[in-house]
Amino acid sequence: MTSFITPFQPALKISDDIHQSIWDCYFTSEQANWTAYLNQVCLQTVLSWLQTEYDSHAHSERDQQALHEFWQQTNGFSLQVFSRRVIVIPSKTLDCDLSVPQVWIENANLVGDCYIAAQVDPDDATVLLWGYAPYQQLKAKAVLDDRNYILDAQELIRDFAVFGAVQRLGGR
Repeated sequence: MTSFITPFQPALKISDDIHQSIWDCYFTSEQANWTAYLNQVCLQTVLSWLQTEYDSHAHSERDQQALHEFWQQTNGFSLQVFSRRVIVIPSKTLDCDLSVPQVWIENANLVGDCYIAAQVDPDDATVLLWGYAPYQQLKAKAVLDDRNYILDAQELIRDFAVFGAVQRLGGR
């Protein structure tokens, strides 16, 4: 008999305080508002989880003002976890592939060690971390398409059970 182990994919609860305080923020356009909302909700929720589960010193690499300006142009944010740069790319839908804006791969000042795909579901108030990939894998196997690197979902590591250990040990 064949058995399958379900990978550990964290489904993180978005607190009511985070949801409401972020939604009330003002941004320059409806699309920028939506992008900023998804990113900010995801940032606060994922950062809290990483600090609780893996690294109490994990932090965002940018201050709030810089993040708001950055999200006017692109999607995603960077965190320092165990002295490694982790890039999180939020999306409202559970995409078939990881779509990473080109700037996160080609700008030497922004390149990450690891890239996480996150689905933000405001209706269910959850952030699902559904896969991750190291930089080398993303760079080698992703396809550049309209200013985004697209990595097939089959290439993602779906199990977060070893994520913390890999980051702590500096594995790629």
